[in-house]
Order: sequence, then C-alpha cells, then structure tokens
Amino acid sequence: MTSPESIMLERASASMQNGWLDDYRVLLGELRYNSLQHVLVGGIFALFFSQHSQTIEIWIWWASFAVVVGARSAILRYLENSQRVQESHLGPIIYSCIGVTAFVWGFAPLATGAAPSEMLFLLAVSWVLIVVIGGVSAFHADPFATAALALPATLPSLIALLSNNERASLVVVLGIALTYGHIIVSTIRARRARTIELALRDENAALLQKYESQARLASAELERRLHNERELRAARHRAEQLSSLDGLTGIANRRFFDEQLKIELARAFRGQNPLSVVLIDIDCFKQINDTLGHGAGDDCLATIGSVLERFACRGGDLAARYGGEEFVLLLPVSDLAAASRVAERVRQAIVDCNIAHPSSIVADHVTASFGVASITPSVDDTPRELFDAADKALYEAKRTGRNRVVSSI
Repeated sequence: MTSPESIMLERASASMQNGWLDDYRVLLGELRYNSLQHVLVGGIFALFFSQHSQTIEIWIWWASFAVVVGARSAILRYLENSQRVQESHLGPIIYSCIGVTAFVWGFAPLATGAAPSEMLFLLAVSWVLIVVIGGVSAFHADPFATAALALPATLPSLIALLSNNERASLVVVLGIALTYGHIIVSTIRARRARTIELALRDENAALLQKYESQARLASAELERRLHNERELRAARHRAEQLSSLDGLTGIANRRFFDEQLKIELARAFRGQNPLSVVLIDIDCFKQINDTLGHGAGDDCLATIGSVLERFACRGGDLAARYGGEEFVLLLPVSDLAAASRVAERVRQAIVDCNIAHPSSIVADHVTASFGVASITPSVDDTPRELFDAADKALYEAKRTGRNRVVSSI
C-alpha cells in the first residue's frame, strides 16, 4: 500500500524543477557573499600552521586559494547578474565552483609539510572537515553541492592517510567515513523534507488558486442574484405603483385611497388628531362627453387630477380619483375649517383653469362641487362613516346650486 509520504513525493515530481531553481538562486547568493570568509579562514589556517612548519608551501597554498576564491566570486557575480545563462546550466556551474574551491581546500593539509601520521597533519584534516560540515549546512539539502564540497575537500587527505598503514591514520579515515555517512543520511532526510515542502507549497498554491476561483464564481453568482433581486424589487415596486395609480389622471385610484383612509383613521385615533375628507364632483360632466366628445372629457379629468395633486402637498395628504368624475382629497391632521379652506382654494383653481363647458347649467367653463367632512376618531368610528358624511355634504352642494363647498355639520 502506498504511503501518504510516497504520494506526496509523486505529486512533487512535476514541480520540483522550479523549487530547485529557486534553491540555486539562494545558493548562488550565499556562495558569492561567503567568498571573503573563505579567504579569511584560509589565511587563519595558513597563519596557524606556518607557526609549526618551516615550509613556505602553506603560503603558496593560501595565495593559490585566494586566487581561486576570487575567480569563483567573479563567476558567481556574473551568473547572478547575467540573463544569458540558461537555468539548466546554472546548477552544473555552481557545483563546479564549489568543487574547485573544495579541491584547493583538500590540499591544505598536504601544504603543512607534515607527514600523514603526525598530529599536525591530523589537525589540518580536522580543520578541513569543520569547513566541510559548515559548508554543507548552508546547501539546503542539495546532495550534489554536498558531494561537490565533501569529496574534493578530503580526497587528497584520504589518499595520503590510506597510503600510510599506521593505526592512527586508519582511525582518522574511519572517522571521516562516519562523518560522511552522517552527512549522507542527513542530506537524504533533508532532501526528502524539502521535496515534501515543495509538494505542500504547490498543493497549497493550487488549493488557494482553486479557492480564489470558487470565491470569484461565488461572488459573481451572488452579484447576479443580488442584481436579479434588485430588478425584481424594482419591478414589484413599479407594479405596485401602477396598481395604486389611476391610468388617466396619474393620481391614486379608489383602491389605494380606501387603504390609506383606513391607515390614516387608525393613526388619527392613536394621536387623537382630526382627519378630513373632501369629496369632489365635476358639475355636468356627462354633457362634456355628449357635446365635446370623450377625448375632451378625458382631458378635463386629467387637468382636474393635476390641480388636486398640487394641493395634496403635505406628507400624509392624498389626492385620488374615486370613480368617473368624482375625486377625493384625504387631509390628515386637518380639522373641518382647514379642510374647507383647502376645498375652496381647489374650487377656485378649477375655475381658473377655464376649461370650456358650453353645455353646463352652471357656467361656460368647468366647475366642481365639494363636500367636506372631518372627525377626531373614536373607537367606534369607521372609514365608511367619514366618507358618507362627506358624500352627504357633496349632495347638499349640488342640490343648492353646484360650484360651491359645503361642510358636514
């Protein structure tokens, strides 16, 4: 059965290339910036061992080492700044620079002039091993960089030690072998961890991309639904408005007036405020249709509707066409006297419109009769009672000559 770790390693195979290229760039920067450290450590090495050796080879080695490190630094700087080097060539060049530098380090113990069996030579080998271990820790689990450093750095010393059959030399060789074994195991573990890290990084990036894609889709779907909801609300609002308006005059219709009368009556009862209704009837309207035609009658109704709408100017006021040639004004927080004054102004405004009416028995222009009623509601009052009172006042206005305002007593 395949383990989760193996599955993760397989998933990483397609994306490892980019991860290792990133590591190359990091390794490139670290190698270039530690060149001075290499020269300083090599100088300390030469200074220390020159105190215990009469040979000049140690300083020749250090000068050669400084030249190699300087050349390596120049090559690495070129790689870091150049855009012409292909990514596939970057790794081999870096490994070659590491290998050459390590190979020069490998001749450092031989430059001390001491024999492989002497303690001075073994101390120099240990020094080089410390340099190797320190360098390996900076290579980010790269086995090729580790091999490019470790093998050339100790190969000359190993050959010298193995050529000597003394027990101390063999013990040092065994110690180097154990150290390399530990480095190999650590490198393998670190590389596997790095591979899993790359796999998790790419998997997280894919999940994040998928999440962002789904979030964008969800956001677009939500916006679409919100837009549809706004459109439906607007359509519903337009439908409600159209259902509450009279198609000819553009003011409220009878159904909407009846609903508002109930609402305003309840509000007036809670606040114990007066509520008034003005009922309007156009005088001799049938004769307009008979003599001038229905078009003239429609124009007359539309004009009267616009006049009434001008006088329904407060928040709760309402002008409505009640049916045929009958109109009504709903005036909250208005007593009988105030409502009668409004009715009189409306009557005069209709007269001022000077709408021709040659067949009227009242005047040669359109006039209207008004019935006004007002109550401060009690718990027993109903909308029908208020409207009936205004209707009785209107009947009285028509009976007594029309073109007048009559208030309910």
